[in-house]
Amino acid sequence: MPPRLPDLRNLGPKSNLSQGRTNKRNNPNLEKYRFLQKARFFKKERTKFLINSEMRRNKDKTNKNEHLDGYKN
Repeated sequence: MPPRLPDLRNLGPKSNLSQGRTNKRNNPNLEKYRFLQKARFFKKERTKFLINSEMRRNKDKTNKNEHLDGYKN
């Protein structure tokens, strides 16, 4: 049987397993910290996506109208 992995859910700031990047705020609630990190990342990604799609939409509008020579489709 493989060795059991330590339970990472209830590690406090004093635990030697919680050293490292997740412990930089000295936060005993690691799950919450991980969740906030993910939320921050997805918020950034969403913003990037919205900006890109807006730019794409505007670009599409200008391209459509450029080559029509006064006719509407």
